[in-house]
Amino acid sequence: MPETRDHRRTFDSGQLAIAQSIARRQVEAILRYTAPLADREDVAACAIERLWAQRSSLRVDEKFPGWVCRIARNAAFDYLRGRAARPLGSPRGEDPDPSDPERELGRARLRSALLIALAELPEAQREIWTLKEIDGLSYKQIAEVRGISENTVGPSLAAARTRLVRELRALGIAP
Repeated sequence: MPETRDHRRTFDSGQLAIAQSIARRQVEAILRYTAPLADREDVAACAIERLWAQRSSLRVDEKFPGWVCRIARNAAFDYLRGRAARPLGSPRGEDPDPSDPERELGRARLRSALLIALAELPEAQREIWTLKEIDGLSYKQIAEVRGISENTVGPSLAAARTRLVRELRALGIAP
């Protein structure tokens, strides 16, 4: 009978440091324009807490970075869902530019509408859209992170974009 190898290793301080770095970058990529620094740090810390709670199911192998990214993305999306209930024009983020309040108000409305529209997407479409449009990953990289076929990425991304446009229009934002 062939020998089966268990690829699990203990979750040591080296993996924790790598996970913290990956989680911070992922949260920063998703929330950099929509959340203040303190909130971004809190979300990254929340992701690390979730990771630590799930450490018994951890496989420290080539899929480790994708696993950490998924936990961090989910923490960031949970934060965004919590913000979606806020009215348009009341973002918590960078301070408005006092020299052009109309432009900043327009940006704030667009950001808020995008957050609301993203929250309405199915999770798979939202993740694929975020990986492509925010993280700038290729179709191949997205397929690896999501554990899906590369041929599935394009149609899912197209469906996400179509639904985002529809949601933004419903919110009064004409892209």
